[in-house]
Amino acid sequence: MSPTVIQKLSYKRYAVVLRETLEQVHAIVFCNADGAPLYINHCDGKSSTVDIAPYLQLLNATRDASPSPFETYSIGNNLVACDMLISAPQNIPLGRLIVTLHESARGLKNRATTQAAMSAIVDCLVDEYRILTDLGTLSDDLDARHEELHLIYETSNLLETIQDAHSGLTKLVSKCVEYMNVDMVVLYLPEKKMTIPRYNTRTPLDNPDKVTAQLTSTLYAWTEKAGKSLLSNEPNESVRVEAGIRMDYKLLSCPVVDIRGKLEGLIVCVNTRDRRDFSRNDQHIIEVISRTAAAIIHANYDSLTGLMNRESFTWQAERLLDYARQTGWNHCVLYVDINQLQVVNDTLGHLAGDALIVHVGRMLCGQVKQSDFVGRLGGGIFGVLLQNCPGNVGEQVAERIRANISVDRFTWQDRDFSISANIGMSGMFAENDSGAASIYAAELACDAAKETGRNRLKIFNDGNIEMLRRKDQMHWVNRIQRALKDNLFIVYCQPIIPFTPISGMYHYEILLRLQNEGEGILSPGSFMTAAERYELMPAIDRWVIKETLRQVRNHRSLFTCTDIELSINLSGQSLCDDDLLSYIDNLVKDSGIPPQTIGFEVTESAAVKHIATATALIGALRKRGHKISLDDFGTGLSSFSYLKTLPVDVLKIDGSFVKEMAHDPLSYEMVGAIHRIGRVMGLKTVAEFVENDAIATCLKKLEVDYGQGFGLGKPRPLSDQLVDLEQATQSQARKSNFLK
Repeated sequence: MSPTVIQKLSYKRYAVVLRETLEQVHAIVFCNADGAPLYINHCDGKSSTVDIAPYLQLLNATRDASPSPFETYSIGNNLVACDMLISAPQNIPLGRLIVTLHESARGLKNRATTQAAMSAIVDCLVDEYRILTDLGTLSDDLDARHEELHLIYETSNLLETIQDAHSGLTKLVSKCVEYMNVDMVVLYLPEKKMTIPRYNTRTPLDNPDKVTAQLTSTLYAWTEKAGKSLLSNEPNESVRVEAGIRMDYKLLSCPVVDIRGKLEGLIVCVNTRDRRDFSRNDQHIIEVISRTAAAIIHANYDSLTGLMNRESFTWQAERLLDYARQTGWNHCVLYVDINQLQVVNDTLGHLAGDALIVHVGRMLCGQVKQSDFVGRLGGGIFGVLLQNCPGNVGEQVAERIRANISVDRFTWQDRDFSISANIGMSGMFAENDSGAASIYAAELACDAAKETGRNRLKIFNDGNIEMLRRKDQMHWVNRIQRALKDNLFIVYCQPIIPFTPISGMYHYEILLRLQNEGEGILSPGSFMTAAERYELMPAIDRWVIKETLRQVRNHRSLFTCTDIELSINLSGQSLCDDDLLSYIDNLVKDSGIPPQTIGFEVTESAAVKHIATATALIGALRKRGHKISLDDFGTGLSSFSYLKTLPVDVLKIDGSFVKEMAHDPLSYEMVGAIHRIGRVMGLKTVAEFVENDAIATCLKKLEVDYGQGFGLGKPRPLSDQLVDLEQATQSQARKSNFLK
């Protein structure tokens, strides 16, 4: 019997019925299939094994090896045992019902009466067992479905939030360990060069690397052959012996297959012998995990070739570039364009073209190291990332690939085609702008190779970097101009917090963001370089001033009763704009708010570069009541000498000093020196890049006036901030009126 069902059967009720039906009952015993007692009831109603144990031993010794469904035995001491088999459907033995009676009992005079009474009890017991088993199975199924749905919900967002396959699959495996509470989970994807083990820190395995190595060899080979899951809680099971899996662990595995049914790998759960057995419910759950893993792979890999798609390849390039910046190692990227694909498609059809793509993909994988990466970027275009590869070695690899492709023959339905490829190569160095830019550089080199004919290799050289940057910047020029025209920019604000709280005072720096379809909200770092190069900053500055004052005008009452200051950045190009002052005057006048509400920030470098015009504009703005902040102060070589020339109100200490000051004594002293100079000159000081409490503590110790940074407050849309301030002000006013 199932242990959980055994505990729920109503033995006591059945014993009461038997005692009332039969006279001179000595004891009633329910045993399991092995003869061990599950429930014992004496004629006095007590449950004890003391008196009955010797008789059970004698009965087990007396009983035939294959007893009939009902037997009676004399067990001495004037006692007779009536022994009845309890069987489930399909004659599965569940146990035995034993009733011991005194020989003088009237019940023994009619064997048929005794057998009928016991048979009725056995029938009721079997019915109860079946009902409880069915209910338990239904409950387990419902629990399993609930757990599956919960797990699907927990992991479904991985497809939407992951940046790359590896991180998404790693999160999935970690979630599997946590959710199933197993000792280890391993995801093995040999063609993707991925082995992802994750462990339960509460129950660490001995030598997990050895376990992983054996699982990824013997169990994967068995999965390739069998094509199915494995649930094995015993190390000596025949299936494990046949597979050559010699490890004393409980195992649960499931194949990971792609949308075409091709085996991609497997996921394995491992428990030590002292942990719980794996169940069919666990098997359902691991199948859900396997399907989720397959979905992540499908989203990041090309379904035709199994290689990384463009998005995943680009992410891998970004990762390698970060690695280059950390280690100084260089990498190479190849851009491979197959020449004859269109001819094959037109001549033999797209099935042949697909076969050619798969053929070249396999060839490329065979030409590079295990640590390198190959991706299909679209059509007949492939990318190759050569990891830790100097430029001269990368050129040799690219040349070898070109030569091998050129001598290869592609065969389709008894027709041979010679194929070739144009290849562009670019180095990936620490100073590169991005991984995507490196791929683009290789693409430009490939385009140059095409211009000289087929079957060519071209290397992107440093002399072309400026052309690459200009092309990228020209792309941004069009986007910026459209954003200005269609109001795609968004005004954000970030709080500037006094270290000595001032009641009712709110100070914010105005920041800029760009709405972009498919990329979310972009920070200025994405487009400011292009804007400065092509002198679009004055137009951007004017847009920010106009939009800020438009929003201020919509909350005019807030600015008349609350001490709020908004600080707007002015670029170096705007400092030379002769019409900017009148533009500001007109907008401030139309807004109906006092000029001291709007301040302006100029960077130290811009002010020094345009010292004459900057001094004149700053002076004119201050006369009108606008406060002026000198941004990024401390980075220039002549910072303190120019400070005497520029009529500013606030010094914003450059964040490069502030973010290091908690652990760098020189940065700490530099911040202190700037603050002390500002105090001597009667200026307020603001520390930028206050990212944590340790930095804030240092600034308070130096008595810096204000702080700004993610540790104090993150940027948010100005419109949202103004609404919240207005609601808070109205709430405070209602509270004050109530107290009056």
